[in-house]
Amino acid sequence: MKKSILVADDDRLLVKALKKSLSELGYDIHTATNGSEAIDVITDHKIDLVICDIMMPQISGIPFVVAIKNSYRSNTPVIVISSLPTGKQITESLGDDRIVFLNKPFSFDTLTDLTKKFLHTTL
Repeated sequence: MKKSILVADDDRLLVKALKKSLSELGYDIHTATNGSEAIDVITDHKIDLVICDIMMPQISGIPFVVAIKNSYRSNTPVIVISSLPTGKQITESLGDDRIVFLNKPFSFDTLTDLTKKFLHTTL
């Protein structure tokens, strides 16, 4: 069974690129361009991994991640991506080893390695 990933970022080009690249690796990709859409997706679908930006409209990334962690989806791993210089400190303050920070710009290989680590796959 395919693993499902939610990619949430207001940068539509990045979302499109990640959807294409991760789909080619065999993952089922759901997308959102703001925090409200991301909440809807994770509520309506079984999501195995979330990749999200910190700065998103409506509901930003950190409140979205906190909402996930305070729900029945609390075990869902999250890769937070951002160019904010304080992003790593923000994610570390959440105190969950299933939440990691990846600084933008990032290499696709690094993202793929983290994805495999969290999903226990060997693509």
